[in-house]
Amino acid sequence: MEQNIRQRLVGAGVLLALGVIFLSWLYEPAAQRGSAKRIPEPPPMPDVPAFIASEQAHAEQVDIEATAANRYQMPEPEPEVKVAPKPQLQSSGVPRTWALQMGVFANRDNANALVAKLRGLGYKSYSRHWVREGGQEVDGVYVGPMVDRADLMPLQKKLKGQVKLEGVVVRYHP
Repeated sequence: MEQNIRQRLVGAGVLLALGVIFLSWLYEPAAQRGSAKRIPEPPPMPDVPAFIASEQAHAEQVDIEATAANRYQMPEPEPEVKVAPKPQLQSSGVPRTWALQMGVFANRDNANALVAKLRGLGYKSYSRHWVREGGQEVDGVYVGPMVDRADLMPLQKKLKGQVKLEGVVVRYHP
């Protein structure tokens, strides 16, 4: 029996709460029911006392003067300094260097003519004589040497336009 009374009391409380909610909604004026409430205008700003206004004007003047003074005193940024890469050393302690091989010639006169042409254009060039495995004597023509291999890439493109030969980057052997 206690269970029955408890359920009735809970039910009555729920119905009473719902009644209060719905009755307050029914008695609300119809003009306010679906419309948004208007936000009131903010109150006017109070007058700033004279001593505070003069301090603000003085602070603004100091800011203007500081900006004008700093405009002419700003140092110019220093240009970035490119540091040359540290050369890698071979096992003998000599720096590893690179050269641009412009061609290999069986005729020594052709090799000498290309060396002379490259020197005339202002490049450090030289030729090296060796014998191939089959016994054929050849002369290779080189430009360089340079420590950084990346420095030879623009030079390779430039020489291709000047002498119409596409060189190959190779290790320099003194």
